[in-house]
Amino acid sequence: MSQRLSTMVQTVQMSQYATVYGDFTIVDGTHNTTAYNLKLMPFTNVDCLGKCVISGVLLDESENTATVSEALRLFRLAVPGATLMTDGGSAYPGAASTACMLHILCSYHFQQ
Repeated sequence: MSQRLSTMVQTVQMSQYATVYGDFTIVDGTHNTTAYNLKLMPFTNVDCLGKCVISGVLLDESENTATVSEALRLFRLAVPGATLMTDGGSAYPGAASTACMLHILCSYHFQQ
């Protein structure tokens, strides 16, 4: 039986950003960029100055709905009515639905 590897990180300052700016979250995972073949998923919010701030980081074996949903909940970003902008990964629509969030594709993936 294999054990899943999942690490979630959120500092106090990241948590404060998530609380204030959690109405619009962007997540885009990396693929095959670590020595251990893990996916790095930064959860980013847009602040009042239009700047992106990281409000949490997830490192997992795969982009999957259960882990993304858990990260949204733990990072306090699972806000009903908030927007989750992502790439075309299959994990994200389900995670947004679970959190009662609106899921939209980023402009690059929307055009594909």
